Order: sequence, then C-alpha cells, then structure tokens
Amino acid sequence: MTLHHLSTTRNAISSQSLVLRQYRFTSIEREKQLLKSHLETLESHLEVLQKELEKKNQQLEEVEYQCAATKSRATELLFGAETLGQERDGFEEVLLKLKFYVLGGAQAVRSYRLSGTPSLPTRLLKTLTSAEQDALDAVRGFEL
Repeated sequence: MTLHHLSTTRNAISSQSLVLRQYRFTSIEREKQLLKSHLETLESHLEVLQKELEKKNQQLEEVEYQCAATKSRATELLFGAETLGQERDGFEEVLLKLKFYVLGGAQAVRSYRLSGTPSLPTRLLKTLTSAEQDALDAVRGFEL
C-alpha cells in the first residue's frame, strides 16, 4: 500500500467517524427535544390534575358540610318525633279514659273495665247535635 492510499483510507475512516458522531449528536439532540416536550406535557397535565383535585376537594368539603347539616336536622327531627310520640301516648291515655267514660261511666274509668250499661250525663246528651250523637253512637259501637 502506498502512503497516499493509506492517507486516503485514514481520511475516509475519519470522515465516516465524523459523520457517525454528527448523526449520534443529532439523534441525541432530537431525543433531548422529545424528552423536553414530554416533560412539558407531563407538567401541563399535572397542573390540570391539581386543579381538578382542588375542585374535588371543594366538592368533598361541601358534601361533608351538607352531610353534617343533614345529620343535625335528622337529630332534630328524631327528637321532635320522640316528643310527638310522647304527646300521642298521653293523648291515647286521655282518649282511652274518655272512651271508657262514654261506654261505661265514671266507674269504668276508675276500674279500666266496662261494666253495665254505658251512661252519659243526661244534660250532656241533650246538648249534642245530631252529628255529635252519630259520632257518639259510632264510638259506642267500636270495641276497645
């Protein structure tokens, strides 16, 4: 081989090596740009997710507030229902005594037993309207 031929071969190898290095550099630069673009996309996506998370947290706080308000209202209603139940029980006792009185007189109220003929004071019976008399007859026909 001649010196000139050797020099040309070296130059060709060196030139190929330079082209290969430039190709690698270009590839690395392109990959760097793609990674940078991907990072920007991820950061943008993260911002959107953080905003959505803030909205969801606000919604959760509102739901928790509504739940607490509803529980408080339910407690109030339950207390009211218990109070009404106690009042109803008291009225049922009075109603039962009135019914015993209508059906059996004062003795029936005292003994909580019907005995004998139902009796109402005559003065009271005379003051009843026909509708009230019908209601009284309906009560007398109703069993305890």
